[in-house]
Amino acid sequence: MFQQSQPQKFGTLLGSTTAPTGGLFGASTQQPQQPAPSGSLFGGSTQQPAATGSLFGGSIQQPQRQTGNLFGGTLGGTAAGGAAAPAGSLFGGSQLGASQQQQQQQQPQQSLFGGLLPQPQPQAQQSQQSGLPPLRASALGVSLDKPAGPREKPTLEQVALLYKKWNANDAACAFEGYTYNQVGPDAIKYEPGPDEDPVKWDEALAKRPNVECVPFLLRGFQAIHTRIQLQDNAVNLLTKKLHEINDHLKFLMQNHDLKTQVRCNEARNRHNAFTQRVVKLAAKVQILRNRGYAMDSTEEELKKKLHELEKKAFDPILGGRQEEIWARMSAARARAQILQAESEKLGQATQTQDGSVLNEADQKQLRQLLEGYDSQLTHLKKEIDGIRKDYEEWEIAQKPAPTK
Repeated sequence: MFQQSQPQKFGTLLGSTTAPTGGLFGASTQQPQQPAPSGSLFGGSTQQPAATGSLFGGSIQQPQRQTGNLFGGTLGGTAAGGAAAPAGSLFGGSQLGASQQQQQQQQPQQSLFGGLLPQPQPQAQQSQQSGLPPLRASALGVSLDKPAGPREKPTLEQVALLYKKWNANDAACAFEGYTYNQVGPDAIKYEPGPDEDPVKWDEALAKRPNVECVPFLLRGFQAIHTRIQLQDNAVNLLTKKLHEINDHLKFLMQNHDLKTQVRCNEARNRHNAFTQRVVKLAAKVQILRNRGYAMDSTEEELKKKLHELEKKAFDPILGGRQEEIWARMSAARARAQILQAESEKLGQATQTQDGSVLNEADQKQLRQLLEGYDSQLTHLKKEIDGIRKDYEEWEIAQKPAPTK
């Protein structure tokens, strides 16, 4: 029952080697000519035959793939081609040995208690032979090819998302903001572009400063730089317009000093001469009336015209109107000088920055300054139109009435 008929090596519980021959109750077991090594319970190397005796004497076939033991050791089994197939253990033991080619000889390794462990074969061969999926680490180990969790995105997807956040040509760019363009009240209704978010566009539209502004999307640093260049060009254009207005005011003042003032002096002299003539004529008329001569209709009409001319000549409204026009012209000239000084100061500040990108505070200040320029230019335009209209009315009033 317990006799040994043929010495064969096999692994014990602690890794030692003995030679069993029969089963527990006397059943004989068939030993293979080339036994394959098998791992013991604590990592020892055992020789696992192809067929061995069962507990009650039956002969069973041992599997040909290598399995993991309880505490991380590798139990060796034979596989097709003579190579052992590794598997992970229950408590996270890693696969023993490096995979080599099928033709190369596997070098044995020692287990924790001194037993020999076979080298594993490549995963591709093992999966083809055993029909099992590629092996991973054990339940408590770390797997290199473990997929990402539900809250963690893959690295390539994170890199692609980061590229989209920085790409100014992508709709998912994080560097974007809205500014406003001034349009007329009769302009066509504006809508968001194809690459704009309608919700953000509606929020920007709700925050516009007035009804004549529409949101304009800035995406990326290049768009901000282009916007600043446009604003710089607009400032230069406004400065050019201010210089033109100042030159025109100088021309009007020179024209007033050289022509209008001279004409006023000539008209004043003529008025004095006409006044003297009218006085002489009135004296003669009074003399004729005192003599009892009655005036005809022509003389009565002439008398009415003389009274009207006298009333217009001594009317204080005309002098006040002239003073008002002169004061408005002086105020417009002073306003133009102030705007020119502010434009020169802004140009010097822009040159000192050496083309660098303005920060948010400078952009806000520049926007306020441009809005102030716009309102001031609108006011100047209204003032000049009013002055021109008053000047034309004054010229019409100064023209002598046609005599019949």
